[in-house]
Amino acid sequence: MSDLATLAVMRDVFAIAGLSLAIALTVYGVLRVTQDLHWNLEGNVLVRPYKTVDVCVALALLSLMVWGGMQRGEEGTPKVEELSDAASAAGLFFSAVILIFLSLMLVGYLTIYRGLNPAEMFGLRQMSMARAFGVSIGAVLLVVLSMGLILYVATSLGLGWKDVDSSPQDTVKIFKNSGNVVSKVLLGVLAMVVAPLSEEIFFRGFLYGVVKRFTDRWFAAIFSALVFAAVHHHVGSLVPLFLLAIGFALAYETTGCLLVPVFMHALFNAGNLAALSLQG
Repeated sequence: MSDLATLAVMRDVFAIAGLSLAIALTVYGVLRVTQDLHWNLEGNVLVRPYKTVDVCVALALLSLMVWGGMQRGEEGTPKVEELSDAASAAGLFFSAVILIFLSLMLVGYLTIYRGLNPAEMFGLRQMSMARAFGVSIGAVLLVVLSMGLILYVATSLGLGWKDVDSSPQDTVKIFKNSGNVVSKVLLGVLAMVVAPLSEEIFFRGFLYGVVKRFTDRWFAAIFSALVFAAVHHHVGSLVPLFLLAIGFALAYETTGCLLVPVFMHALFNAGNLAALSLQG
């Protein structure tokens, strides 16, 4: 699929997500006022301290991510296959810096401006790192098996999601095609450390929590999973990433501890890199 076609699909997905959020915020707001419902405050993820300003911040950060992704896919932008190993390594390093910066900015906003404790908001004290890692192993295996079953059934029914775009993601292309050890190491750090931490802090820790505060758990899980899949800007991975993100959200809500989806994310990426290494 061409870059322009990918951009068109991604724009449609973001438009659908944005419209869904606008409708949901309106409907849930009316229900809360007219029927005094508070189901959105139930569950193991703390959301009560979030306010309307946090919705604005979440949408602003999401818009920044979307804009950055759209710029990469514009006509005239060099393709991954056209970049040298040095350029690929520089791009990976820049991506890591951006993700770390956004994560620190978000944590700083919560701590300094909002006066909240991220450790409390994200349930980091709910369980030890060792226990969270142990839980994440079983959880990620369950999610991967569930994903495989759902995708197998979908393919058997002729839905043909793989036919949309069978090309690998850019990060996979870099890992497979690069002969530079530095690029592979940087990609490993980005995939197993930086991306799990930064993406889970934003998508599950913040975006899921904020949306849940003003809607409910199920809509928040679906919405955050949809935008998580879409910001990766790869049409062929939309369905698998959406299912994966649903698994991350369920694990977070079930345990109340963000460490669990962080470790799940890291383990999933590590498994993919290991599989790519064996293929090479």
